[in-house]
Amino acid sequence: AVETDSGTIATPLVVNCAGSWSDRIAAMAGVQLPILIQPAPTCLFRRPDSMTTIGPILSDGVNQVYLRAMGDAVYRAAHFGLSAEIVDPDNFDDTVPAGQARMLKEGLGNRYDALQRAPSLGGFTALYDMTPDGHPIVGPIEDVKGFWCDCGWSGNGFAPAPAGGRSLAQMIIGSAPDIDLGHFCWPRSADVSKRVNRDWIHD
Repeated sequence: AVETDSGTIATPLVVNCAGSWSDRIAAMAGVQLPILIQPAPTCLFRRPDSMTTIGPILSDGVNQVYLRAMGDAVYRAAHFGLSAEIVDPDNFDDTVPAGQARMLKEGLGNRYDALQRAPSLGGFTALYDMTPDGHPIVGPIEDVKGFWCDCGWSGNGFAPAPAGGRSLAQMIIGSAPDIDLGHFCWPRSADVSKRVNRDWIHD
């Protein structure tokens, strides 16, 4: 059962998919998850008049930046890497530091010179729920019957969400999942390695 301020919800199973609050939800069930919360700044730029289009998405592994069009006139941009800063999801600065915006514009300008003159429209900082190995925690928690997790996606949950969610639902109802999620169980099995080239993952 789940106890809330409005009463008790009777259920044999709970799925913890609370994102940046997943470790706190797990703690309520007596489970300690190694999830730390890191900020992920995003900047918005207006398309320079001298630039027609770059297409819907630019992913630049050399300069470690990516850019996505939002309509015809606005670009949303961010760095590949993450800050080493750890924040409280209930108390953090959701703005973007001016220095971060300058660094991002410089990286974009290295790819497209016109972007160095792109007017800034501000931005925002979202949150990533990071695990030590960069992999999510998905599946039942062996020490607490009926407590399942789908969290710790470390900034990579959007694209695999449909397939991952479907496979998790299949596991919950006792069916064979489309995708084997065994590598994402917690505690981890010994053969799971850390994602490569992720020096921003916490130890």
